[in-house]
Amino acid sequence: TDPPITITKASQILAFTSPIPSRVVTGTEYEPEAEATSGLDVTFSITEGDGTVCEIDGGIVSFLSSGTCTIAADQAGDSNYAEATQVTQTLVAGKINQTITFAQPEAKTVESPAFRLEASVNSGRSVTFATSPSPSTVCAVGETSGIVNILGAGECVITASSPGTGSYADAPEVTRSFTVSAVAPGVPSLTSVSGQGGTMTIGFVPPGNNGGSEITGYQAIATPTDGSDPVVQECGPVSPCVMGGLDENLEYEVTLKPING
Repeated sequence: TDPPITITKASQILAFTSPIPSRVVTGTEYEPEAEATSGLDVTFSITEGDGTVCEIDGGIVSFLSSGTCTIAADQAGDSNYAEATQVTQTLVAGKINQTITFAQPEAKTVESPAFRLEASVNSGRSVTFATSPSPSTVCAVGETSGIVNILGAGECVITASSPGTGSYADAPEVTRSFTVSAVAPGVPSLTSVSGQGGTMTIGFVPPGNNGGSEITGYQAIATPTDGSDPVVQECGPVSPCVMGGLDENLEYEVTLKPING
């Protein structure tokens, strides 16, 4: 019998679409809005300050006194979508609230030049940046300059923040991530090639440039000089590479291609 097929639920992402009001004082109201990539309905609740600083009724948040009010958005999923990760908005009643706008960086390669992030806060105050984790093996960012330097392949995660003062509340942090891809590595140097009984042993020195990601193996290609089909085989990352299945009556031209991430 055929093995059972497991179908997993699709993931979904939640995000607030309503900007945080800049001034929140007792007696004012706010209607939070959020969307799920699944298109399913979103529910809201208060996780900090409920009943003291703020309360929610019919999707409308009312502010009762000064303090911190945290609003959570949830989407429980259905038969097709898994539960979304909760997202929150934090508002400070009695202070000027800030909202950070942080443009999504494009995907990069390990050879991409340094670039400057685009982020601002509606209060006009400064924005600071940090990688996660810090330090990161993929990228580095200037705390105040926002200039990103690529260090290696992987996922670069950067958080923008703007701390508060006596008049301003801390701006909710905004995180952006982008992929840094490896490029083709350099060419290995062949140090020896010997054959016997349909087997070929290829000695080599790895390339000096791994393309920004670890070389996990090599693809050996033995092409007959008579024009017949080549023999292709994968080898490990350490010399030598031993190929089998060759015709000992034929002559071959050999190439070795490194494989990285």
